[in-house]
Amino acid sequence: MIYAEKIAASSILFRIRKIALSLFGDWVSNAYNYEYFSEETLKKVDDDTIVSDFTNCLSNAIQRVSEKKDEKINISGWAYGFICGFMEGALHTRWYGRYIIQKSHEYKKILFFHSVYKMCVNSRRKCTRAVRP
Repeated sequence: MIYAEKIAASSILFRIRKIALSLFGDWVSNAYNYEYFSEETLKKVDDDTIVSDFTNCLSNAIQRVSEKKDEKINISGWAYGFICGFMEGALHTRWYGRYIIQKSHEYKKILFFHSVYKMCVNSRRKCTRAVRP
């Protein structure tokens, strides 16, 4: 089952937008503790991306709950706690990667060296293909 489509088609989507933006605001208030997070980064944030992230994480969490054994699901409050924990971890990882890691100098250096590596690998393949009969 694809829960993202069901969520998008439901009336809960209007509530999700409000909750997602509020949750992102709370995350941002903690993100200022990180070195590479800035106001400049915050200006480039798209609300639709935040809502999409939230919706995807929610649908993934529901999918994972539906795959669990009935013994766990029958415990009162277990599914709620699982979904909250899953979404907290997934959203933090996604937002941390997008808004903090990708803005760091180390990430830009790694990306540069990875590009140089790929260029060398591709040029090497072209040279070896040309030499072979």
